[in-house]
Amino acid sequence: MTTMMPPMSDAPAPPPLWQRARALFEQATDRVGHVLGRVDRLVADVRRDARAVRDDSAALWATASARAALAKETPRFARIVSESLGIIARYRVHQARAEHLDPDVAARRLDALHTRAAERATALCEELGGGVLKLGQTLSARRDLLPAPWVVALARLQDRVPAEATEAVEAALTAAYGAPPSEVFAAFEPEPVAAGSLAQVHRATLEGGERVVLKIQRPG
Repeated sequence: MTTMMPPMSDAPAPPPLWQRARALFEQATDRVGHVLGRVDRLVADVRRDARAVRDDSAALWATASARAALAKETPRFARIVSESLGIIARYRVHQARAEHLDPDVAARRLDALHTRAAERATALCEELGGGVLKLGQTLSARRDLLPAPWVVALARLQDRVPAEATEAVEAALTAAYGAPPSEVFAAFEPEPVAAGSLAQVHRATLEGGERVVLKIQRPG
């Protein structure tokens, strides 16, 4: 009786189970490390982009604020420049013509020009208020610097300070408190109790019944 043996295979024996498990663990570790590295880079990129957005937003806000302030002040500045150039031009025209006039006639015309120019400047100070009005009040005391018609006209600014319009006062309070006066105070008196070149004072009553005074700065 002949016994048949299975043929011997030349293929290498598979590695032990612990080696296969170790290899799988190393592969998993490498993949996790790769993923974590990508996450770290992603977090760093997000932080960098967030800082860039923050910086850009701050710069944009600063630019917008500066442009808003410039837009607010530009009409006043343009008005001051325009009126000043107009007054200067009239004096230059008079100077050119005075050379060909009788001295008495030239002097009378110069006095008339002083009066017209001073009235125009005084009206501008009253209209613009704020720092412009304060400048006019200061110049009214400079008798050593200005002709008499200018001193007389500007002197009216000392006692005649027009109150700001009610709409402007309410807008200033709304900007300061984040709500209109009717929602902030139980009562608000739109008529000022005092008005100066830089600010004016109003009375108001708080919700609890306490009476207060509000000093509201004039624009400009």
